[in-house]
Amino acid sequence: MLATSDGDLLVSCSTLGEPGGNTSCITSVNGSADLSITKLNPVGQVEWQNCIGTNYHDYIRDMNELPDGYMLACYVRNGEGDATGSGYHEGWEFNTPTADIWLVKTDLYGQIVWQKCYGGTKGDYPYSIFKTGDGYVVVGRTSSTDYDVTDNHSPGYPYTNIWVLKVGEDGEIISSQCFGGSTVMELQSAVIKLSDTHFIIGSTFPYSSDLGQITCQPVFVGDHQIWLISVMDTTVGVNKMDVIDKNIKVYPNPTNEAFVVELPVSSGQIDVYNTLGILLHSQRVSENKTILDCRLYPEGMYMVKYITENGNTTSKKVMILH
Repeated sequence: MLATSDGDLLVSCSTLGEPGGNTSCITSVNGSADLSITKLNPVGQVEWQNCIGTNYHDYIRDMNELPDGYMLACYVRNGEGDATGSGYHEGWEFNTPTADIWLVKTDLYGQIVWQKCYGGTKGDYPYSIFKTGDGYVVVGRTSSTDYDVTDNHSPGYPYTNIWVLKVGEDGEIISSQCFGGSTVMELQSAVIKLSDTHFIIGSTFPYSSDLGQITCQPVFVGDHQIWLISVMDTTVGVNKMDVIDKNIKVYPNPTNEAFVVELPVSSGQIDVYNTLGILLHSQRVSENKTILDCRLYPEGMYMVKYITENGNTTSKKVMILH
C-alpha cells in the first residue's frame, strides 16, 4: 500500500482472479496469480484498477510514486504475458521455475510504460526499491551466480547474498554488487535510505565462513546473528570524488575531545554517523576547516561523511578514545 501525493491510496496485491468480488483481473493460465493495482480515493472508492502479470504466479514487493506514474518492484517466474521481451532468465529449482526481479514502470493509470527482468538462472527477489536522481536502487537477495549476478559470495542456490542493483531511468543496469558470505542471508524490509548514494541494510545469517565480507560468527551453531552494513554508491562522480577524497583530512585521529575536518572547498555538508548508521551530527560547511566536538560521544569508530553541493559523497573514519 502506498499513500500518494494527491491524498489517495495505491493498493497492490496478487490475485487469482476468481469470479465475484471487486477485482477485474481474469486469470487465463492454470489459475496463476496476476498483480492487481488499484487506486482508491480517501473514502475507499475505486478510481481505477489495472492488472498485469505473466503466465505464472506474480508477486509485488514494493512501489514508488513518480511524477508521471509508478515504479513497481516485483518478481516473476515466467517471461510471457506482460513480461514478454523482459529478458527473463529461465531456470529451475526442483520442479519450480526460478524467480527474476521484475521492474515495471507504469503511467498514472497503471498502464505499463516499460518492464524488464534482472537476475540469473536461480532465485532473485526484490525487497525494497528507491528512486534516486539518476534512476532506481533495488535491494534484494539472490541465489544466482550468472547473467546479471557476477559476484555472489555464496556457492548459489540454496544459499543467498544481498543484491544491490542500480538501474537508470530506462531500466538499463548501472551497477550491481552482492554482499554476504557463503551462507543464507535473510533480508526483509530492513533497508534505510540516507541519501541517493548511501543505504543502511540489515540482514540475518545462521553461520559464516572465510568467503565474502562477513567476519562475525554466531556463538552457537544454528543461531542467527544480525549483520548491519552501510553501502555507499561509488558510481556517482567517481573521478571528481577521487580528487576530493585525496584532499580531505580528519585529524587528530584518534582523538578524545574534538577533531578537524579539512576540505579543499568551503561548501557542502558534514555528517557524523556511529557504527549503527545513526546520524549523530549534521552541519553545513562555511569554511575549509570545521572543528567538531566529540567529548560526549562514546569511545569507538565513527564515520565522517562529506556531501558536496551536487550530492556526491565521500567518507572518512575517525576513532574516539577517552
